[in-house]
Amino acid sequence: MESQEPVEVYTVTDPTVAELIRNALRAEGIVCEISGESQGGFSGVLEIQIMTRVMDADRARRIISDLELHHGEAANQEEDA
Repeated sequence: MESQEPVEVYTVTDPTVAELIRNALRAEGIVCEISGESQGGFSGVLEIQIMTRVMDADRARRIISDLELHHGEAANQEEDA
């Protein structure tokens, strides 16, 4: 697989979450695109793929994992309050 070739690194159903992830990856200098974002009336139903270059895929997955971890910690703190 070529290092510039696009590869899926994450899948969501919420277009807002997809946009947040894309922005976070771009802020880290990772070229990122969203596939399947134009869902029309099916928002929250159809899958949206987050795509990066093969050469950025592992780093992108780590960043997304960190985002999930921090989101989970923030949600738990709100529940405890």
